[in-house]
Amino acid sequence: MTRFATEPTEILARLAELRAADAPTHGGAVLSYVYDPGLAAIDDLAAKAMAMVQPVNGLDPTTFGSVAAMEREVIGFKGDPARRGWRGHRHGDQRGY
Repeated sequence: MTRFATEPTEILARLAELRAADAPTHGGAVLSYVYDPGLAAIDDLAAKAMAMVQPVNGLDPTTFGSVAAMEREVIGFKGDPARRGWRGHRHGDQRGY
């Protein structure tokens, strides 16, 4: 039976041990559900943003209005999909975002 770590240093050490066997999430070697911006400042921003919303239940926008607001903003960012070309960008816009 596995003994569960109780000390913060033990927990982090175990997590590091498990992550050591994972594929690298930076450098473009993984074509999976990872996002490597290639910029340390963006990684830092993402970590801070995740820490801010860590206690929020993203499945309950009725209790956490911030979830509903972020969802609306993300959907609004892409705009009306009916007006977009087959690659997701507006006709004539080659950026794709």
